[in-house]
Amino acid sequence: MLREDNGYRNIMVDEENKHMESNANTETDIEEHEITDELNPQREEIKKLKEQVLRLAAELQNFKKRAEKEKLDASKFAISSFAKDILTVRDSLQLALDNCDTADNKIVEGIKLTLDIMDKTLTNQGITMIKSIGMTFDPNVHQAMNQVESDKPQGTIIAVMQEGFLINQRLLRPALVSVAK
Repeated sequence: MLREDNGYRNIMVDEENKHMESNANTETDIEEHEITDELNPQREEIKKLKEQVLRLAAELQNFKKRAEKEKLDASKFAISSFAKDILTVRDSLQLALDNCDTADNKIVEGIKLTLDIMDKTLTNQGITMIKSIGMTFDPNVHQAMNQVESDKPQGTIIAVMQEGFLINQRLLRPALVSVAK
């Protein structure tokens, strides 16, 4: 009978061990589940922080690009104020040339040469004259001073009172013009 009792005991011990293992597995599963549940908010937070870091990196890159563009623009257009003042001198030379008597050939020649040198210097600095006569009025580069009856199509520029200029393709000074009605 002892043997049978031992066999019974062994079976009972095996059953108890299985039950304990089952409980241990269940407890381990529960603990893992609890740990996973506890980690989910941290995982979400990490995901949000990664997205935020990526956005900030993109913003920084955009800022660097903008700063570089502004630096280039500042160097390109730094002479704008000076250029406007020089255009006044150019206007005076052009006015002198337009009102010169052809009898003073040497003076006219000197003014033409000076005006040519000034125009080349302006061009070298990225300053170009706006072509206006015969063109259609463009409010972006022209300023209409008056409208005149003309046989030309409406909106055509028929006279220029003051030349307009661009600096590196940006308006420096609009052309003052007369436009056909």
